[in-house]
Amino acid sequence: MRTSFQPVGTVSDVAPQSSPAKAKQCLPEETEHCYENPLRAQLQTFSIDALLNPVALNTTSTLAIIQIIEASGRSIDDISFRYFQGIHLWVPFFCPGRFRKHLTQYQSQPTAKFSLLLLCMCLLTCDPSEDQRSSFLHTKLYLYAKTFFTQLQVVLPASAQVVQAGIFISIYEYAHGEADKALMTIDNCARLAYKAGIHWKPASPGWSEGWNTWWAVRIFERIFYCETSFPEVPLVTPSLEGEDVLPHEVDVDKWKQRMDWSDPVAPVRVVSSGCLARAAQAGYLLDRVIKATRSTSASDCVAALIKLDSELQFLLSITMDKCHGRRGGHCGAIGISIRFDVAAVSSKISC
Repeated sequence: MRTSFQPVGTVSDVAPQSSPAKAKQCLPEETEHCYENPLRAQLQTFSIDALLNPVALNTTSTLAIIQIIEASGRSIDDISFRYFQGIHLWVPFFCPGRFRKHLTQYQSQPTAKFSLLLLCMCLLTCDPSEDQRSSFLHTKLYLYAKTFFTQLQVVLPASAQVVQAGIFISIYEYAHGEADKALMTIDNCARLAYKAGIHWKPASPGWSEGWNTWWAVRIFERIFYCETSFPEVPLVTPSLEGEDVLPHEVDVDKWKQRMDWSDPVAPVRVVSSGCLARAAQAGYLLDRVIKATRSTSASDCVAALIKLDSELQFLLSITMDKCHGRRGGHCGAIGISIRFDVAAVSSKISC
C-alpha cells in the first residue's frame, strides 16, 4: 500500500529555515564526507505556539515527520515492512493490523502522537550500512525523536501510542550499546503507562493494545536492567507473577488477533504459548533471577537459581525446537533466556 499525504503547510510552519547560501555549507560533523544533510532544515524543535495548539501541532508535526522520512530516503511502506519483518519478530507486541488501521485514519486525520510513532519506527529500522551519511543522520533522527517524545509528554495526555514510541526509542538506545539510557527511557514509559491506565488487567477477553504494550514495557525493562551500570536502581514496574495474564498473540501472517482470554504466565512447562507469550515467560523467569540475585543469603541465591535453571532449560528446548534455526519466531524468548543464563551464572560466581 503506497501512502501519500497532501501538504498542509510549509516547512516554515514548523521551523525557521536557513538561507540558501548557508544551506550549502557543511556542518563540522559533515565535513569529512562533504555532503549536504537533507534533514538539516527539518531537525528543529516545534515552536511554542504550535505545541500549545493541538490542532496546529497535529498539522505541523505531520508535515515535518513526513518530510523527515522522505528526506531520509524512506517511505512509510518501507518502514512498516522492515519493522514487521525485523525487530517486531523479537517481541511481537505491536499489532500489524491495528497499525494499518491507524495509518489509514492518519491520512485523513493526522495526529502528533502517530507522527511520533512513525518517526520512531523510521529511527528503529534505519540500516547503518546503507550509505556514508547514515551515522550522522541516525544521530539527528534520534535527537529529533527523543525531543519530540519529551515535548508530547508535556502537552498531550499519556497514551498507548506515546508509550509505544518510547519503547522503540529505548530499543534503539539498547541496540547502540546505551543500556543506561535505554533503562531510563523504558522507566519513563512505565510511568506514562501508569498515567494512561494501560497497566490494568483487561476487564474482558480479547485483544488489548494497552495490555500488550504494558507487557512490552515490563519485558524490556528487565532486559535493559541486566546490562545497566546502576544495578542498585529499583525497577519501576512490579514483579512478574505466575498468575499474570499473558499478552495476546498477534498472527503476523493474517494480521489478526485472538479474541479469547490468554493463559496465565506459569507454569511454563504446562502453558502452550506463542512467540509473544514465550517472550513474556522468559521475562518472568528473568525477573525471578533478578530477585534471587538480590538475596542477602548466598545459599538461598544459589538454591533459587538452580531451581530456575530447569525451567529455563525447558523453555529454551521448546522454543529452539520451534525455530529450527530460522530467524524470527521465538528469537525474543531465546535471547531473553540466554540473558537469563548469563545473569544466573554471573550471580553464582559472585555468590
